[in-house]
Amino acid sequence: MTAALHIDHPLVVVNDIETTAASFRALGFNTAPTGYHPWGTSTSLVMFPRSAIEIMSIHDTSLLDSHAIGSFAFGRHMAQALSEREGITLAALYSEDAVADRRRLEANGLTCQGRVDFRRRVRIPGHDWDEAVVSLEIFYDPALPRASNFLCQQHRPELIWVPQWMQHPNGATGFASHTYAAVDPDRLADRFRQIFGNAATHRTDTGYRIETGRGHIHIRPPGQWSREIGLPDEPTIAPADAACIAMEVIVPDLSLLRDLLDSNGVTYVEEAGGISITGFAPYGNTIIRFVRPPGQ
Repeated sequence: MTAALHIDHPLVVVNDIETTAASFRALGFNTAPTGYHPWGTSTSLVMFPRSAIEIMSIHDTSLLDSHAIGSFAFGRHMAQALSEREGITLAALYSEDAVADRRRLEANGLTCQGRVDFRRRVRIPGHDWDEAVVSLEIFYDPALPRASNFLCQQHRPELIWVPQWMQHPNGATGFASHTYAAVDPDRLADRFRQIFGNAATHRTDTGYRIETGRGHIHIRPPGQWSREIGLPDEPTIAPADAACIAMEVIVPDLSLLRDLLDSNGVTYVEEAGGISITGFAPYGNTIIRFVRPPGQ
């Protein structure tokens, strides 16, 4: 069983994966080569140690209903979400033992649709083609379609967390936080309480803060997070919806980042807490903010 669960990777679904990946590279991220899932989605990863940003799109609509678990089909869910808008659709939870972690979450009251095992062709630098082997345990809540989760266990992590892919020009080392906008913050907090525990869930003046094994999660009413970080607006969510709208990424040197963004013509807002990229459409309808390592 995983000692402390955390968000492994948010899934950012977009119409044009190559254009979006290029926008992330302009922020100083390295992106892994585009790969393909057996349910018809394409993927490009921004890798950090034990976490990632997964940029996804649709590449083969004939496969969208394959690998279905009951009424849930991964590819179909991504396509449906994309038909509504670009943005984060699900968040994977890092797992070292998906079976044991599934039992723990079920004991906490969450419903698991079932297990998906799959393989994906991968070619890491300097090696021949190989296959990543992955197990997913799906915890999908129809009432929270953009705020649901799945456990993700990599059985061949050496094909995923590749050192060359985790070296970023901006120096990024991982997530500080993820922010969800929720019309009903209490309902979403209840779900995260079942995942991360009562002791990890804290009520604040502006919403909730949930501590995880790596970084934390903010829950805010719509419009609150952009005001806190000095942006004029934020991704719009549907009435009664909840969705992850922002990621905070840790970088060791904000001055180096500032020079990189200036040289690439990227606009941003800087305040005492960090640097927020102006505009979110190029990044899959997701706010990207950079902060210093904890304690600095």
